[in-house]
Amino acid sequence: MIFALNSCQKEDENLFERTNVNLEKVKKMYSAQFNKSAFPRIKNDPLWEKSNVHFSEDGQYIEIPFREVKQKDLEKSTSMSLDHLVATFNSSGEIELNIVHYFAEDIKKTMPNFELLNYYDTDNFHGFITKYDLNKNVIAVDRFINGIKSENKFTIKEKKKSDLLGKVDEECNVSSELIRTEDCMFWYNPDTVDDPIKKGDVEIIMCNYTTSVIYYNSCGGNSGNNTSSGGGVTVISNSTYYKINQSNLKPCMSKVMDSIKTLTNDIKGIITKFNGNVSGYNWELKDGTTTGVSTAQTSTVYDTATGTVSTTFDTTKYSKASDLSWARTIFHESIHAYIVAIHHNTSTPAEKAELLGPNWRNRFINKGHDFIANNYIDPITNALVEFGTKQGYTHDRTFYEDLAWGGLSDTPAFNNYEYKDRANNVILIELTEKDLDGNDKPQKGQNAGC
Repeated sequence: MIFALNSCQKEDENLFERTNVNLEKVKKMYSAQFNKSAFPRIKNDPLWEKSNVHFSEDGQYIEIPFREVKQKDLEKSTSMSLDHLVATFNSSGEIELNIVHYFAEDIKKTMPNFELLNYYDTDNFHGFITKYDLNKNVIAVDRFINGIKSENKFTIKEKKKSDLLGKVDEECNVSSELIRTEDCMFWYNPDTVDDPIKKGDVEIIMCNYTTSVIYYNSCGGNSGNNTSSGGGVTVISNSTYYKINQSNLKPCMSKVMDSIKTLTNDIKGIITKFNGNVSGYNWELKDGTTTGVSTAQTSTVYDTATGTVSTTFDTTKYSKASDLSWARTIFHESIHAYIVAIHHNTSTPAEKAELLGPNWRNRFINKGHDFIANNYIDPITNALVEFGTKQGYTHDRTFYEDLAWGGLSDTPAFNNYEYKDRANNVILIELTEKDLDGNDKPQKGQNAGC
């Protein structure tokens, strides 16, 4: 039951102040007590700006959703699952936090108002509501049929992925909640797209799909008289947009980059080989001066304000470099940039080790050449093969594999490469139009015009 509040302006002001104080307390408690590992589906903090204050017979409570329900998800779903953080206050002002999971069944017939959904007002709600503590211990499981609470007692069982439910006792009533989560990453160019969500000038990097199932069981008692069973499918789509800013590249390099972004086996294919989605991989590519003989350098300084990794390409050092040579350099540096993003955006050594291996610290310090040589020759080769084909070249894969070793001559893996002398020749020719003996040699790529 929700109480309507009719009061004077002063009382309203006091309520506003009291609510703000309580919300700040809730934030601190949630940050200190929430067991994130127990709730793998909850990947973000509550939407504090969407907090709603309600009143029940027991007093004030605040309810905050973890996500907004999207229209496109509703169109693809037969049910809808949603988690809220609920903060209740006793007479002494003490706060208790719970996670409430709503499973709205058959939304094509009984669509709830998700913006007004709250734990103590279940009018017309059709489905299951589960209350947990912050360690995911189940406190209560209730079923509502068109707003009326069922007298049946329910237990729940969760599985990480969809599977066939075994034989069920005939005395049991079972409903299943299947949640399919789609996590997709996109590149976009901020020079042409101000708002990537509204405009279409974006390129998909990769998507990860996970499926989980919750079974609601009611056995014995009146379970056989339950009016319905079954369940539904909820689709939750999450999109992350990363900037790829090439506005400070020379036109010749932008041209190479534009071709790369249309490939199937481009940077997104290389990133896919990493096991995980590391946030904050906005990438700035720019023209400038590098030290030594290097054609490009990726800074280990991570811009925390913008979540950006920067790479500088020095085109003045190698004016005869072919488009294939520069494409290989871009692929190579994309991995350096991703290593920097991993180092700065994963919170624990264990997470870094999962993504970069046990020597993750050295791989960051030395920019990961051993890591690239041991793991990324094939992906870079695949990307170069497709890039070359797009440019109209008909070279064999051996040539592209040799070229993929560019920048990795200081690694043990390259020293063990059977054709390292041939590879050194290929790399140098595409970079300078000369072989190891200083003789002029024709390139297999076209001069990039830098």
